[in-house]
Amino acid sequence: MVKAPTGNRRGRPPISDGQGHSIDRHVGTRIKARRLIRGMTQEDLAEAVSFSFQQVQKYERGANRIGAGRLYQLARALDVPVTYFFEEMEDAAHPAGQSVH
Repeated sequence: MVKAPTGNRRGRPPISDGQGHSIDRHVGTRIKARRLIRGMTQEDLAEAVSFSFQQVQKYERGANRIGAGRLYQLARALDVPVTYFFEEMEDAAHPAGQSVH
């Protein structure tokens, strides 16, 4: 019997699945929405935070998890509080009984 991939030691989804965790996807959606509201391209945002535009693409898709420092940089560049990225998040991001640690 072949087991389905369960992710790696750090709790990230398996690479082969091509999808990030639901929280990472939500944060990415919020980054993209705010970037578009501000009339910025991915290149503009990347330059503002000294990332590559490919990294911005991965963050917006939720394919890569964003560390606290980078999230802070993005918030400053997009002129929003860090909490903006977590607003309107569905409770489905952490189902009942699942730890958020």
